[in-house]
Amino acid sequence: CSDRVLTLGWLPGEKLDEWGRAGQARAQRARLVAAGVRCTARQFFEVGFFHADPHPGNLLVDGRGRLAYLDFGRMGRLDDDDRFALMSVVVNFANRDAAGLARDFRELGFVDADERAEETLR
Repeated sequence: CSDRVLTLGWLPGEKLDEWGRAGQARAQRARLVAAGVRCTARQFFEVGFFHADPHPGNLLVDGRGRLAYLDFGRMGRLDDDDRFALMSVVVNFANRDAAGLARDFRELGFVDADERAEETLR
């Protein structure tokens, strides 16, 4: 703890980037990636409140091989409209639907309504 950092507790484990360099088995890496995807999907699509800075230095693998998030200094919120629009992005991306993605990007404010996003994405 210092005058610039507030430490609320200690969580033993290894930073994700260090853990990854240690040559973990493929199955262990796959399990951790799946956990990260589930955590992210739940934060975005179910809860609407998410960790906005999940780089490898802010992720930890604990002694039991579980994923833990650190440093909650940057968080975000999604309202229902944005959550549903992001779900649509995932579906349209999986279906390779460029026109659907363009509509989603306009709805989310990533592309201006007067831009021809469909043509840009083809």
